[in-house]
Amino acid sequence: MKSPFAQASSRERKIKLFLWGGWGVGKTTLALQFPKPVLFDLDGGADLYGKKYSFDVIKSSNIVEIKNAIMWIAQNPRKYETIVIDPITVYWESLQKFWSDTFLRRIKGAQNKHEFFDLQPPQWNTIKQDMKGLFAKLNELNMNIVVTARETTKYKEGSYMKKEGIRPDCEKTTPYQFDTVLRLYRENGKYMALAEKDRTQSLPDQPFVADYNFIAEKFGLSKGEKNAEN
Repeated sequence: MKSPFAQASSRERKIKLFLWGGWGVGKTTLALQFPKPVLFDLDGGADLYGKKYSFDVIKSSNIVEIKNAIMWIAQNPRKYETIVIDPITVYWESLQKFWSDTFLRRIKGAQNKHEFFDLQPPQWNTIKQDMKGLFAKLNELNMNIVVTARETTKYKEGSYMKKEGIRPDCEKTTPYQFDTVLRLYRENGKYMALAEKDRTQSLPDQPFVADYNFIAEKFGLSKGEKNAEN
């Protein structure tokens, strides 16, 4: 019987990067410096960057429009090198709203009872599977994928509103979809990054300045003309 296994190889891979942090820590700025980006602007902030960086943009938080745009990119693979989704926080909120409305339409007489409607476990599973489907489509593309998320409070499990720290504001398994996860923050006036996860083993274990050229060099990407700033 022929062996089903093959010698492991180290082939060039596109970057799968997740950036998260609070307001004003440079998430969008850093993301837009990756090669030939197209921006999915989910919160209307793209106008702040249009004069400084060169990129195409779709401004929408509509689930159907976003999925159709990704399908278009899949059919025109040479147009861009990097997809930026900014922020996935809004997509996750929109996805919940989309499916809540869908489930309510299926319940007779419940269309105007949003405040009394609680999603049940099977319905949450549907929403989470839809979210995973988005990442499956993105991973099929031979492109760099850079996704940002806002920061929110983390509460201790099993307790009532007991704060335990901070976390990305998105579906909790989202960071597992990426090779590299960077938490961005500001310290003493500097824009800093901490690699919470890095399968590429390219970035330092300790905090470092969130400079695109430094990150590009570590990832083997072309360097940009400008460094990350607010």
